[in-house]
Amino acid sequence: IWVGTSAGLARLRDGAFTSYTTRDGLAGDSVQAIFQDKAGALWVGTRDGLSKFEDGKFTNYAAREGLPGGGVDAIRQSADGRLWLATPDGLASFADNRFTVYTTRDGLPNNRVISLHTDREGALWVGTAAGLGRLRENRFETYAAGDALSNGIVLSIFEDAEGSLWVGTESGGLH
Repeated sequence: IWVGTSAGLARLRDGAFTSYTTRDGLAGDSVQAIFQDKAGALWVGTRDGLSKFEDGKFTNYAAREGLPGGGVDAIRQSADGRLWLATPDGLASFADNRFTVYTTRDGLPNNRVISLHTDREGALWVGTAAGLGRLRENRFETYAAGDALSNGIVLSIFEDAEGSLWVGTESGGLH
């Protein structure tokens, strides 16, 4: 079991914890997201960047490598293997060791991306500080407060066993 904390990354294995911090190569000590990709690598989003943990060592990515905003709040992977990253300055995709950034200029409701979900049909749902976006076939559809959301700050997105999408908003409940 992997646990992200404000003091680093911890792993519970065989009843004992092992901790990892910036001293061990982690991009930052405040861990916001943990995701294991299809190849088995562990990706860790921190307030200071993105870390890939593989074969016992960290590889870090930050602004100098093209990561927008520095921090990563959520991580998902699409069927084509691309990683999708929620950042304070837009949605980033990472493939072939390169970042591509999507912002309001590309159709996002807001550049402050908070949550992500890949649905069973392959669409990427993007929760922002001003609504929900769905990326499908390289186009964004947006839903704002008043469309179907009582509040535009989308904190969480979940798909249930029947395929219904549940969206948690700040001070606005569950939709």
